[in-house]
Formats: sequence, structure tokens, C-alpha cells
Amino acid sequence: MKTRILYIEPERDMAYSISQVLTEEGFEVVWMDDPGSLTDSIVTPDVELVIFGADADHILIKRLIHWKLRWTVQIPLIVVSCYCFQYEAMSFLGKGVDAVLVKPFDLEDIVQRVRLLL
Repeated sequence: MKTRILYIEPERDMAYSISQVLTEEGFEVVWMDDPGSLTDSIVTPDVELVIFGADADHILIKRLIHWKLRWTVQIPLIVVSCYCFQYEAMSFLGKGVDAVLVKPFDLEDIVQRVRLLL
């Protein structure tokens, strides 16, 4: 059975690129472009890892962290942020975010980070 990753990313091109690389590495990627309704539920997702393309949406990062704290199992959370908001994104490390990747990055970097957290 493949390891399932939930990838939340509103940018279709970015979602396609990262999903394709992770799929080629043997992961099953479930893509979602709008996390709004997801974070309103208290259900633990049926995945082993969550990647969130946050860019400047720190309110949504906070909602996602709050949602993560209600999960019945601990699932690693990676935030992908644009360069101009890297310091804000880094401030969530240790507060529910397990890793931050700052764009631009090599696609192999995300594969390595995923493997490290699993």
C-alpha cells in the first residue's frame, strides 16, 4: 500500500509539479485546492503526511495548525511558502508545523523532506 499524502495547494501548476514528483517516488498524492471546508471538520485525515502551500495566508496556516491539534494521531505538516514570507512561515515551526520549504526549491528537496518526516 502506498503512503498517502494530502497536498493542499491553490496553484494548479505547483500542485501538478509536486504531485507528479511525489507520485513518481511511489507516494499516493491527494490534491485539494481549497482547505477552507477541510479545516472546519474535526476528522483526522486518512493520510500519513500533509503538505500545505501557504504563501502569504498565515490565517489559514493558523487554522490548519488548530485543526491538526485536534487529530487523534500525529501527522507531519510541511508548509510551502514563497520567499517573501519565509520568516513568517518559519515562525510556525514547533507550533504544529514540522517543516517549511521556501520557494524556489529543487523538487528533490520536497521528496527528501517527506522521507525524513515519515
